[in-house]
Amino acid sequence: MNGKPVAMADLIFHDGQPFRHSNPNGPANPVWPSALPLLTNRIASGAAEKYDFLLRSGKYLMTFEFLTWVHPDGSAPPKP
Repeated sequence: MNGKPVAMADLIFHDGQPFRHSNPNGPANPVWPSALPLLTNRIASGAAEKYDFLLRSGKYLMTFEFLTWVHPDGSAPPKP
């Protein structure tokens, strides 16, 4: 990865569910509209996961790596 990682994304939802504060003594409020957003410089995701995030304003270099389980010839990968 080129450049210096910088926290630029507020994570808001994962698979349609809001990230929430853990609070054993009260409501588990969503983190995004609070004073303590879930801010990150890296999002790693597995199969069939969806993340909603809000990028902070600015100019950034972003790197994406897409992996597939299907071989270039269309065959399935070998079973373990």
